Amino acid sequence: RASPTAGSQAAEAKGDEESRAKVRTIISLLGENMPSDPTTPLGSQIDNIMGLRFVLLKSARTPHEEQLVDSILTLHDSYVEAGRSRPEITMMLARDWQFHSVQQPPPSHAPPPAVCQQPVSGLLAAQHHHQHQQLMGHAPLGLHSMNHAAPSHQPMVSAMS
Repeated sequence: RASPTAGSQAAEAKGDEESRAKVRTIISLLGENMPSDPTTPLGSQIDNIMGLRFVLLKSARTPHEEQLVDSILTLHDSYVEAGRSRPEITMMLARDWQFHSVQQPPPSHAPPPAVCQQPVSGLLAAQHHHQHQQLMGHAPLGLHSMNHAAPSHQPMVSAMS
């Protein structure tokens, strides 16, 4: 006779397999609807589609990423049950991914990013991303001061020398 622990482990393993199957379904859906024309509504979500697909493809995720993936799985199920088309589901999941990845803070054990430690190219990429979001009407609040010049890492030269 199996112990209660063995029964719960079997149920957990079954749940994990179901979850992995759902993840594979969403990966396939995102690949099937990967836009090639950036001017289409779905094309405007290419960064979110690729970001979501990347996290789903990872073999090891952070607890934060696991929470996001769990939310995406639940949302996917609700869109399927509502009878949404596969391209609609792709668009909605991309928007959900964007919303949840912007809204939820990074894990508390991660040190806050220091602007002076970022390479200038990283700052330019962040500025470009923010400008793209503004153009698309998706700029998060509180980032209006992103267009300042990148800090210089060169030593200051005194005007008196």
